[in-house]
Amino acid sequence: MPDTVLSSGMLRHVTERDTAVFGGSTAVEYYFRVASMSIAFYDYFLTLPIEYRFYRSQPHVLRMSQACVLFILIRYISIITMIVSNYGAFATSFTIESCRQYYYISPIFKVLQTMVSQAILGFRTFNITGRDKRIRDFLLVCYTIAVTFEWFLNLYHRTPEAINASLFIHE
Repeated sequence: MPDTVLSSGMLRHVTERDTAVFGGSTAVEYYFRVASMSIAFYDYFLTLPIEYRFYRSQPHVLRMSQACVLFILIRYISIITMIVSNYGAFATSFTIESCRQYYYISPIFKVLQTMVSQAILGFRTFNITGRDKRIRDFLLVCYTIAVTFEWFLNLYHRTPEAINASLFIHE
């Protein structure tokens, strides 16, 4: 049975073939989403005592090390990214208007998560190379170029579609 979709301001019917061709969600995708969230939350609760000890080792809340700040950023931006992304996949209450308001949130958090991950790799590379200023400058230029492309490629020409009141983004 076809579903009704608003695409470019016009309602159209979506068949099973359309869903397969355009990457609509399937039961397998939902199983993978639930499995990945289960593993992530299991890991989170398993490492919570270690995280607490890491925070306690810092001299002051306002004087945390770069490693601690990056750890906090990657840990909690990743959690927010998973929650936001899965909410968009599992929610069944999207209207066309709420879809238009929501569909940029997930890619924004995805890019923020990637930026923090790349910053961690950059700091590690900089430290491994003996804090060479030429390497630092090279890494900063590469980071700036990569981040610019990530923002552009993740946010440019995104089109929201609501299928069965769930949110799908065609990139």
